[in-house]
Amino acid sequence: DVASDVFVTTHGSKFDTVIYMKNGCCGTEIACNNDADGRKTSMFNATSVPAGTYDIFVDGAGSASGVFSVDIYASPSSSLPGDTCARPMRIANMPFVGNTTGYHNDYEPAGMGCGNTGGPDVVFYFVLDAPTMVTFDTCSNTCIDTEIYLRDVCTTATVANQLTCNDDACSADGNCLTSPAQSSMMSNGELAAGVHYVVVDTFVNAPPVPPTGLY
Repeated sequence: DVASDVFVTTHGSKFDTVIYMKNGCCGTEIACNNDADGRKTSMFNATSVPAGTYDIFVDGAGSASGVFSVDIYASPSSSLPGDTCARPMRIANMPFVGNTTGYHNDYEPAGMGCGNTGGPDVVFYFVLDAPTMVTFDTCSNTCIDTEIYLRDVCTTATVANQLTCNDDACSADGNCLTSPAQSSMMSNGELAAGVHYVVVDTFVNAPPVPPTGLY
């Protein structure tokens, strides 16, 4: 009933994919992609798509075929990248500097030592080409009370789909919060190849200042 953002990716598929979205099976093409994020698999983020019925196609480049996986998320349009699972920002192996001003409280963690935050959250996606151990933290120069959690299904707050979560694991040294530290750090055993999602959440009374040091 409202304009929406749509995120689609085949990262993790076993062949060279092409993806596209049409307004009906034989209708106008709304978005398409071949080879995203330096890979032969695909991703597009269509923003402010008018209300209606759409078809999403997973195709092979040329004669390519094989086993594929596809993630599809849609939510009401936002002007802010990272505001929802339908508009996640890509994060790679380097520091990210962001700001929660204007973001909404869309998601909450599913236990694992983390509780409901009530504050704005920012959503990222990342892609692994092989099983890899990953670590995320907001320990460096983060002047905000954060909570971070890792998911394979971005929108579903269940223990089955949440891989790990952390609240308040950083030491007080190296950030601008008072002791005890309120920044967070999480590590996970080897994650499978494919696309994963990490959410940086904040507590409702935290001021809207940049969460930095996310890796």
